[in-house]
Amino acid sequence: MDIDYPGHIVERVNAEVRRRAEIGGMRYIVDVVGHGAARYADVWQSLDALGSVVEGSILDAGAAGLAMFAEMALKHADDEAPVEPLYLRRPDAEVPSPLKHVLNHAGAQRAD
Repeated sequence: MDIDYPGHIVERVNAEVRRRAEIGGMRYIVDVVGHGAARYADVWQSLDALGSVVEGSILDAGAAGLAMFAEMALKHADDEAPVEPLYLRRPDAEVPSPLKHVLNHAGAQRAD
């Protein structure tokens, strides 16, 4: 898992798409999919190979979406390159700070 800011993700994805195109001579399209994708739609416009920006997930489609997800996973099970999603929620992904000590507080006592 990798967590980064949208602008940095665009830079990294553009660099990787260019690198892969030079190696294999193939053209790539980058689709941005997931909850919150539309929130950064203006940033995604800087992707050199932008395809679609889709707000939502295939898993939102219930059983049919899960079946489609499983079918695609099995279809590409032999692919050597792992898929590694990039997550944007840096503040929620960091380890929380320890609780602050309250002055002149002896702690909780059990009352009988």
